[in-house]
Amino acid sequence: MKHSAQANEEVGVLRLHFTTEDLARVKINLLGPLAETTLSLWNLQRRDGKALFHGWRARTSPLITGDGPDAARFLSSPDGGLVDLFTLVGTAESMGEGLERLVSSPQGRLRAEFAVLGASRRRAQWLSGVMAADQGAVQRLAAALHHCHRVAVAPYWGRIHHHLDGEVARRGRLMVRGG
Repeated sequence: MKHSAQANEEVGVLRLHFTTEDLARVKINLLGPLAETTLSLWNLQRRDGKALFHGWRARTSPLITGDGPDAARFLSSPDGGLVDLFTLVGTAESMGEGLERLVSSPQGRLRAEFAVLGASRRRAQWLSGVMAADQGAVQRLAAALHHCHRVAVAPYWGRIHHHLDGEVARRGRLMVRGG
């Protein structure tokens, strides 16, 4: 990438110039069901986008039970602060694969990722163990995420995956056409 990035001070835009070699290395990946589950937990807590998500939220929110609400608040605050499980776990084709990668992540990486939450965010007591990368607590988080996936994402996964595949294709066409 050229180092001649220009900033437009008036609108706060950073313009990056990619070389042909940079563009040849660009790859668009679908992150998978764990990422969609984490994003769905964030979306369940928000109140915007009523026309688009109100029905889904109304149907789904009562189904998130057990440790699910604690996990949702821990991983994704409605006013920002989303834990980056995507980078920690990477692309995972199935929920099981994503959860296995989460549970088997090195303790140092888990602690570093959860440290971004800081001490100020309220959380259930058991989540202190997750922040300390305690294996039992991380497995409990994985079980809560599995439950949340089953009720919030799995019933819609076929449509979600189809839409995401379409987005990847559309973005590829845009790039090929010089967009």
